[in-house]
This record gives sequence, C-alpha cells and structure tokens, in this order.
Amino acid sequence: MIFKWIENGLVGLLAVAGFALWIYTGLHPHEIKPFLLNGAYYAILTLFLVWLYTVLKYLQSIQFSPVGFLRQYGGGVLFCLLATLMIEVSVKPSFKTLSDETNLLVTSRAMTFERTVASEVMAVRYYGEFNPIAATNTIDKRPFLFPFLESVLHVLRGFGPTNAFLLNGLLTFIFLSTVFIGTRQFLNGPLSLAAVVLVMSYPVFSICATSGGFDLLSSTYLGLSLVILYSFLRGPTTEKFALLWMTLMMLSQTRHESLMYFFIVLGFLIVMGRIAGSYWKENRLVLAMTPLWFLLSVWGPLVNFQLVEDPMEKDMFALRHFEHNSLDFIKGLAKPDFAFPYDNILSLIAGVLLVYLVLRCVVRKRIAETTYQSRFMFILSACALASVVVPLSFYGGMSLHPAGVRLFLPVSIECALIPILWLVTLAEESLAKISKPFLLGSIGLFLLYHPIAVEGRFVNSSYPYRETSFELGIVQNLFPDQKILVVAEIPSQFTALQYGAIDFKTANDNIPNFLAGLQRHMYNEIIVIQRIAYAGGGVPTPKNVLSPSYRLETLTEYETDPGDFIRISRVKLG
Repeated sequence: MIFKWIENGLVGLLAVAGFALWIYTGLHPHEIKPFLLNGAYYAILTLFLVWLYTVLKYLQSIQFSPVGFLRQYGGGVLFCLLATLMIEVSVKPSFKTLSDETNLLVTSRAMTFERTVASEVMAVRYYGEFNPIAATNTIDKRPFLFPFLESVLHVLRGFGPTNAFLLNGLLTFIFLSTVFIGTRQFLNGPLSLAAVVLVMSYPVFSICATSGGFDLLSSTYLGLSLVILYSFLRGPTTEKFALLWMTLMMLSQTRHESLMYFFIVLGFLIVMGRIAGSYWKENRLVLAMTPLWFLLSVWGPLVNFQLVEDPMEKDMFALRHFEHNSLDFIKGLAKPDFAFPYDNILSLIAGVLLVYLVLRCVVRKRIAETTYQSRFMFILSACALASVVVPLSFYGGMSLHPAGVRLFLPVSIECALIPILWLVTLAEESLAKISKPFLLGSIGLFLLYHPIAVEGRFVNSSYPYRETSFELGIVQNLFPDQKILVVAEIPSQFTALQYGAIDFKTANDNIPNFLAGLQRHMYNEIIVIQRIAYAGGGVPTPKNVLSPSYRLETLTEYETDPGDFIRISRVKLG
C-alpha cells in the first residue's frame, strides 16, 4: 500500500512540475534557454532509462529467450551483421553534412563532460586540455537524442569522432535486423533477406549509415515504433502500450518533425478505441513524465527560431516548396545516369505496385484480411504520407542536393519495402516459385546502385564537404598533436575533433590575447583557413577577413569551387 502512495505522489508531483514549467516558461520566454541548457541532458537521460525499462518489462512479459531468438532468426541476423560490415568497409565513414554532424558531436562532448547541451563551437587548447570559450557557447538547433547516444559511447570508449560512425554502424545493424525479423513474420527466409538487400540498394541508405548524422536514428525508431504498433494491434497488453508510448517519445527526440508520428499513431489508436482505460492507469508514471519530455520538443525550436536571420528559414514549410521539391524529385528519378543516390528502377517498380495495391483495396473493399491488419495499414499509410509530404514541403527538402538527400531516407526505405508488401498478398505457392529469382533480382539492384555510395562522387559534389575534407586533411596531417589554434569561418568543424578553434570575429576582437598565447607557447601555431575569391583580385570573402595584425605565411592553397579557393596560412610573430 505504501508503494502505491509513493507512486501516486510521484505521479502528482511530476504532473504539477511539468505543467508548471509549461506555464512559467510561457510567461517568461527568456528563461527557456537556461532551463534547456542545464536541464535537457537530465531529461534525455531519464527518457532513455525509462525507455530501456519498458523494453525490459516487455521482454519479461513475453518470456524472451535469447537462445530461442537466435535459433529462429540467427541466420538472418548474421547476414545483417555482415551486410553492415560490408557497408562500413565499402563506403568511407565521414561527416557528410556540414556543419550539422560536427555540431552534434560538439554537443555530445558537452553532454559527456559538462552534463549540459551547450554547443561548444569555440575553444582554445593549452596545458594539454581542451578549454571551451564559454562566452561563445550556443544551443544547437537539433534534437538531443543522437548526441546523447554519442555521449554514451564517449563514456564507454573515450571521446572521439569515430564514435559518431560507430553509433550509425550499430543503428545500421539494428535497422536491417528489424527489417529481416519483421518481414520473416510473413515471408520465407530468402524473401526476408531480399527485403534487407532492397533497402541497401538505395545508396542514400549507405550514405546515412556511414555519416555522423541522426537520420538513420530517426528511421530506426520509426521502424521500431511501427513494429511495436503492429504487435500491439494484434494482441494489446499494458507492456506493449508502455513500450509503444516510450518508443514514440524516443522517436520524437530524433528529429523535430518526428513528433508528428507520436500524435498520428496515438491519435488514431484513441479514435479507434484501441487503448483500454487500464493501460492509462497502469502506466500513469510514464504518462506523468510526458509533459516534461514534450518541453524539449518545444523549447529547442523556440530558442533557435529567435536567432534565425534567413527569411527562407522563417518560412520553413510552404506549398511552393512542395511544388518545386516534388518536381526535382521526379526529375531525379527519371534520369538514368546514376548521378543521384536513389534506386531509380526500384522506385519505378514501387510506384507501379503502390497503384496496384491501392486499386486492389478499392476493388476488394477492404485493406487487409483482418481488422487489426486493416487498422495497422491505415496508420502506416498516414505515417508514410507524412514522411513524404513533410520533406517535400520543407525549404531545405532538396532531394538532388547532397545536404538534402538525407531527408528522403524514409521515403527511399518505403519504396524499397513496397515490393515486400506486394509479396505478402501473394499465395504460398507463388512465393515458393519466385523466392530465389526475387532474391537474385534484389542483389542485382544492389550491385547496380551501391557503387554510387562507394564512389562518393555525389557527396563530394558539395563544396562545403570538399573544403572541410581538404582542411581537416592538412591540419590533421601537419599537426597531429593538436597543439595549435585554428582560425576558421566555422570553428566547430575543428573543435569537434578537439582542436582549439575560433572564428574570424573572435580573432579580430582579441588580437593581443591570441598573439600573446602564441608568443608564450600556449599553442605552437595559429593556423588561418580562408576562402579566397578569384573575383576582385583574390581577396578573402567577407566572413574570412583577418586583421593585418596577424602576419600570415601561406602554407598551401587548393581550389574547391570555380569561384574561389582555400588558403591555409600560419601566423608569424613580429
């Protein structure tokens, strides 16, 4: 009885605290930033631990047996592990979307060592220590789950940029295994393996799998949410409901727009009357914490929206973006030159099969064989539609641009799995006949399109990627001991790798301090990285102008774009 009182008291306390914070920060918006800066880490840590608890409770409720699991799915899971290793070996792991991915790593460092979500974009390295310049700290605009998971790996392995790639490698294995196990519930082994290969036939999948970005994390949690949803609809229990709720909460912290899936899934479940009153009561502690976690989804965008200066970013979603981006996407799929990271053949097949499946439902006047499957397909369709409409309506939803393709990872995965959905509608005899040809066909598509990711030409078409690859290559090769200070337009690309780095404004505003540091050998060199425009006599671009008080000696130059080139110099004393 006493434990019930304690639980009820805790539920009341959490509910009051959550709503009080909503009201207080609504009335005092200037207080949002300090709350977010100092409280987000603990909120994400709690979210992660509660999610793990619901996973363990669910596994306990189904009497999960690791031996039985491996006996049933071991072969397919091993295939997914080998497929993951193949991707990691064939496609070079690197930060592909700059500065998004390096900023996530910078935030993960603050989470690990400071227990805050400060984006430590500038720092000075001296006395063997990495010292962030607190006055330049910001809060990154991206959700915090990915950098939190990076910080977990930093705790286990020590801080390093390779942890970002290791995390995405682990997510690749989990996602592919989920695809195999989910497909295996309906189809035979060869066709389940084919589902995995079809997903990998989209080069965008391998590009995201070897990046330092959060896009695969979002797709993984979306996939897990849908698998749990299907299981819940087939046989609802309080443990499944808690796991579904918490997995959707985790999903909402992967990308800002991922919060929509929480409301789509739970909204339809409520309308369909599939959530028993006992589920709310038995999971009241989890539900009471939800308003606090929702604050993270609101505070982050609010804090960063106040800092937005680009008018395009003020108008993030619009019908005109949808029209323009949709046309570009169709044009890209129509090109047969293997220039973009999509499986064009499979996309065309998926489009035809999707039309067939919709017409089949119309003719038969039902979506699926059972009521729970029909409900699942309805919610799945709503989620899939949202995953298409949102990126196409986004001002940055450029499917043919290296910085925008990651937004189309969910769409690509859906196209890859539409043929699998079609297979589920076929009779057993037909499946037995086409299993091997279908698997061979999927392997053929993979061999045809995976080289796009391996070559890396598409990713390299981004001039920020080319610039940063050149700059980091020079700096890491010449100064592996990190005893330097870098002056660059985007210093976070260097602080992410534990180099001291500042921007040009900070360098120009603190000339005596930084030159004194060089003279006293706090750092051995000040390295200046400037973009130089060919037009106008080869002068630095406006954001790359450095005071003449810093006397420069050119080390190397390299053209990364037709209009300008990169110059790397060292500062000479007196």
